[in-house]
Amino acid sequence: PSHDLVVEPPAPGRTTIRLAARDELPNRGLVIRFRAGDQRTALTATAHRLPATDPAAAGDDGGYALLTIVPPLAVSVDERTAREVIILIDRSGSMADGGLAQAQAVARTIVAGTDPGDTLNVLAFADDVARWVATPVTVDEWNRGEATRFIDDLIAGGGTPLATGVLAALDEPVEPGRIRAVYVISDGLVGDDDVVVSAARGSLGSNRIYPIGIGAAPNRALLDDLARVGRGFVTYVGLTEPAAAIAAGVVTRSRAPYLTDVTIDWGGLAVTEQAPGLLPDVHAGLPLAVAVRYAAPGHATVIVRATLAGRPVTYPAVVDLPARADAPAVRLAWARARIDDLLAGEEGARALPTVSSAIEALGLRHGLVTRETSFVAVDRTRVIAPGGAAQVIEAPATVPE
Repeated sequence: PSHDLVVEPPAPGRTTIRLAARDELPNRGLVIRFRAGDQRTALTATAHRLPATDPAAAGDDGGYALLTIVPPLAVSVDERTAREVIILIDRSGSMADGGLAQAQAVARTIVAGTDPGDTLNVLAFADDVARWVATPVTVDEWNRGEATRFIDDLIAGGGTPLATGVLAALDEPVEPGRIRAVYVISDGLVGDDDVVVSAARGSLGSNRIYPIGIGAAPNRALLDDLARVGRGFVTYVGLTEPAAAIAAGVVTRSRAPYLTDVTIDWGGLAVTEQAPGLLPDVHAGLPLAVAVRYAAPGHATVIVRATLAGRPVTYPAVVDLPARADAPAVRLAWARARIDDLLAGEEGARALPTVSSAIEALGLRHGLVTRETSFVAVDRTRVIAPGGAAQVIEAPATVPE
């Protein structure tokens, strides 16, 4: 929805996408929406490893692999766990001018997507937290209608105490046998990101958090972290995008964590590091990519173990970690995943010198922009004005759209 794209005819296992306008200014985020999955769970693996003598191996340090778990597009009713659905809506002043209207459209779609047997509550926060009902109620047509009326009556104005809203959504005990799904609908424009993430981590329990970022410039760093800590996934909705249609996809994927308690048995392969270290739930239609480093080539059956609708399941896949493979994007995917793990560490970890040093080393080795590293262009030419004095030239900078 952000740019005109050209999608070239796909080859087996590969699709090439490029910008239609080759002189496109890099002044906005590139958003690509796609659908992955089939009717069964599949595992795919891609590796990258170049010999140290290869000039293209700069930045490499052993081998890298990406194992992708691709779940079905949808799950059947008997594969779902009963849920407690909590919708947390940001109605602060920053959500005016179209943001709240998009948030309301998203929230209405989530309410309509609740299942019989679920329970439901809606919370809205600005200077304080307003509840539709004191405690979640069982879903039926009447309650869906009343929740929708509460959503429609919201007005934007006030501050953004997101941490208070998150705690209000998470702190109440969950009825045994249910998973609480918390949909946080916000632009994330707060000044206490670490406080919000720490609040979510400390009160998570059996909850799942699904942030939905609203607007042209949502706080992606905060909302991404909130999804990672909350074992959910994040979705972004622009001010001009069809909010209800996007939210319908969120409902489908989050209606039940398809696989929980996910672990991977690497079958004796020389895997030395894995990112993410703590694997999140796998949701219908939403692949999970696990990046690893490996010390030596090998060939083995890798087994993914998980819980599906309360019963243990296993998914085997034959994985080949070759002595040579040229797919540098895999190396970069591992580095970014490892940096995300470091940034999502325990409370206060972002300030630790060891964490900062590790992020800096990863950024420099792999050529990535991080909190500790940047790309800097240095122009060493000089323009001399008449008389020999140096002349200052103002260089225009691209303004984000």
